Amino acid sequence: MASRIIQIGFPKTGTTYLQKNVYPHLSGVKYYDYWTCDKLFYDMIYLDKIDYDYEKNKRTITPYFNKEKVLFSFESLAGSPFIYKGANRSQIPVRLKDAGFNKIIITLRNQVDIIDSMYRQYIVQGGVMRFKDFLDLEEKWKLSVRPFYLGYLEYEKLIKLYHEAFGKENVLVLFQENLKRDQNAFIDKLLSFIGEVKFNQPAKTHTKNESLTNLSTSFLRICNHFIFAYSKISKRLVFRVFKVILDPYFFRLVSSKKSFLKNSSREYISEYYKESNSKLQSLMGSDFKLY
Repeated sequence: MASRIIQIGFPKTGTTYLQKNVYPHLSGVKYYDYWTCDKLFYDMIYLDKIDYDYEKNKRTITPYFNKEKVLFSFESLAGSPFIYKGANRSQIPVRLKDAGFNKIIITLRNQVDIIDSMYRQYIVQGGVMRFKDFLDLEEKWKLSVRPFYLGYLEYEKLIKLYHEAFGKENVLVLFQENLKRDQNAFIDKLLSFIGEVKFNQPAKTHTKNESLTNLSTSFLRICNHFIFAYSKISKRLVFRVFKVILDPYFFRLVSSKKSFLKNSSREYISEYYKESNSKLQSLMGSDFKLY
């Protein structure tokens, strides 16, 4: 049977590293890069069930199944985390199955670190809320106003849907922490799942994308009030100025702090996801190791 494989994310879990340093260097599988996926999957992610056209999307995607083994990677397929708060993500497994995919790769990360990373991404994309309001542990804001929903990272709920749609044996779940801890073992597990492929060059050592410091992120958040709106197109050139000039040559010299999470927030988040992670462990089995 032909293998039609797709990595669905989550965002901020090492997908960019795999897209740049692993997938393009595999022989025995046709890899479609981020920009190809960017054109293919938006209806699947954002359209409501009553608007989604299964036949249209199948016609769009089928021509890309032109090899015995194909591989796609697009982290937004785990659901868009900010404005949409993961809406429609429960529909995506069925839509992928209907389109002809038969193997799924899901990458995860511990929730404490991914929330801090997602906040920085939210600011880069034009967000204006302080971290306290982004997290909204006191539930001060209506869900429609909040930029982020903690339930988005209750991983076992989504993984269970993929198990039901594709079968547990056809869903590979990996943690970013394992990529950092033992890169070779992580890649070997990935290649074994894809099946009968060769990795043609040594992988570059995985390193985190260099994110803005807290100080730069806070200044960019203030700038966003004046230069960005979700309702209009923006190339976010101001972010590039922060990334290339202001952060490395000015703000980083003043303060290099790179986590918005206080100890109390870390403890709250860890406790919040404790039950969900326990369910994930049960769902995956005793051989599966959380981060």
